Amino acid sequence: RGFSYLVDYAKNNDLKNLPTKFITKSGFKLGAWLSKQKRAENNNKLPPLYKKRLEEVGIVWDILEYKWNIGYQALLLYAKKNNGSVNVHQDYRTDDKFNLGTWVSTQRNRYREKVIKKEHIDKLNEVGFIWNHKTA
Repeated sequence: RGFSYLVDYAKNNDLKNLPTKFITKSGFKLGAWLSKQKRAENNNKLPPLYKKRLEEVGIVWDILEYKWNIGYQALLLYAKKNNGSVNVHQDYRTDDKFNLGTWVSTQRNRYREKVIKKEHIDKLNEVGFIWNHKTA
């Protein structure tokens, strides 16, 4: 039942922004239902077929990783347009208004605070990321 409501919702809405408290016009607690599916997936209790169907509709399991990858892809595009440079000014926004400068600053802060994932450090190092902008 929840899946059909989710499919209907996805036709006109971005599933990455579905509020946990969202209730359909018919009273179905779709946000809570989706949260339950995500908890099941996190606990490895979601059947593979359910997971596959949810992904086909556009479910993102890890929204923070999804958002990080948006920033990383924007950084790669910036480098491509700037002869490989990833030295992004703090105020820089992409053509689609993504605040890449803030994203870059956030990565530096997370690195300094030792709260950035090793995989993220590795990916950023691969493109010559400058961890200390003062030495750039």
